Amino acid sequence: VFGMRTRDGIDMNYIESLGHPSLIDRFLQKLRHFTDNGLMESVANRVRLTRRGLLISDSIWPGFYEILDSRGFANAPDA
Repeated sequence: VFGMRTRDGIDMNYIESLGHPSLIDRFLQKLRHFTDNGLMESVANRVRLTRRGLLISDSIWPGFYEILDSRGFANAPDA
């Protein structure tokens, strides 16, 4: 999840590898929210912060961390 704090972002395969449908759904809902608001974008098979999103990244990534932490995935390595 820390890869989200960088311009490289995270690989979508990482999200799919979480394997829990409800976890993936919550994660994707959060991604859609930030993408719809111009704070994140999808490039190739990666999701990353936009320049605007980088400016407020400290307020974006904790929401994803909470989702992962609720299922014990918070310390899983990013792809």
